[in-house]
Amino acid sequence: MRKILLLALSCTPVAALADNGTGSLGNALGGLCSAATPGNALFTRCQEFQAASDPQAASRIAAGQRLEELPGQGRASTRSQQQEQIVSEKLGDGWSLFLSADLGRLNRDTSFNEAAFDGTANRFTGGLNYQLNTHLLLGLALNHTSETLDFDRSDSRNSSSMNGALLTANLSPKDNFSFDLYYGRFSGDTTNVRNIDYAIEATPGNLQSFSSQAFASPGVSRSVAGISGSWLWNKNAWSGGINLGMDQSKTRLDAYSETGGNGFGLDVPERNIKSRTGSLSFSVSRTYSVNWGVLIPSARLGLKKEFDNPSRQLAVQFSQDSSNTNIAFDTSDPDTQWGEVGVGVSLVMKKGHQAFFEYRQRFAHDFLQERSLAIGWRMEF
Repeated sequence: MRKILLLALSCTPVAALADNGTGSLGNALGGLCSAATPGNALFTRCQEFQAASDPQAASRIAAGQRLEELPGQGRASTRSQQQEQIVSEKLGDGWSLFLSADLGRLNRDTSFNEAAFDGTANRFTGGLNYQLNTHLLLGLALNHTSETLDFDRSDSRNSSSMNGALLTANLSPKDNFSFDLYYGRFSGDTTNVRNIDYAIEATPGNLQSFSSQAFASPGVSRSVAGISGSWLWNKNAWSGGINLGMDQSKTRLDAYSETGGNGFGLDVPERNIKSRTGSLSFSVSRTYSVNWGVLIPSARLGLKKEFDNPSRQLAVQFSQDSSNTNIAFDTSDPDTQWGEVGVGVSLVMKKGHQAFFEYRQRFAHDFLQERSLAIGWRMEF
């Protein structure tokens, strides 16, 4: 029986490692250039490639396209949009105004499929809450989100800006149980700058360098939704809680054709990215009474799990390629589990003013480091 099993296993085909963007283009460049049409810049680039004496010309030209930077345009667009609750004590019925800012920094390590980058992800929110009764708080918020990526090895850049609105609700059926829900939609534009550069040996000992930039400004839209539940406890001046939640985002990046590139401008198809993240967090805080109000320092430990956002295949083409050759490659698999730690302080002041500050940092993620500072203010009226 064991021999039969080993024979069956030996006959099972082994899946080959999928190409990244550089590998896929390097393999396709010869055929693509053989079919190039005279009279455009891509044909000129192909003539330079075919006349070169460099045996590594195809891989050098392919590497210089920086195709591994394309997946990053979507990876930075999956941060949670759940709004921090600026509620430290029971509020009376009526309206309140709130403002908040979430300032984030991102660092992605390089991988086989995707390029490394440093980035920022900032969110500014302002809106109104209405305390319908002691159990239900409703909110409407306007939101501006901006994200930037600076790729480490090429100085290529990607930035996006979105505006939208969020509906929020907090339901507290009992003093020690609380539920939060939110839904929002955002839209805006991105600006992509892809730096292209390489050097090949045109003739033995004679290097021929190429450098150009390709530009695009596609639209982007996103919808977000989430729900969470909390169990809360209090003992003397100490309090804390356990929170279990689920956040979902759907991001669409419009198809675009690059300008510039001197023959190497790309046609990139529409992309749809879905992220569904579960969270479990534990928090503890202590209350201190002071002359001007109440001071509440806190600490939080969270665990995250990604249930979606899988590796996807992306197929692009050179805009001037009359043969419409697809250059197909895979994005990286997501890291499905990581953690987050946060420390902060809430201030409850006289005349209905509240504020909070929290520093958060991601840990134990395979390739993405994130740090953020959240600040907020709220006033009853």
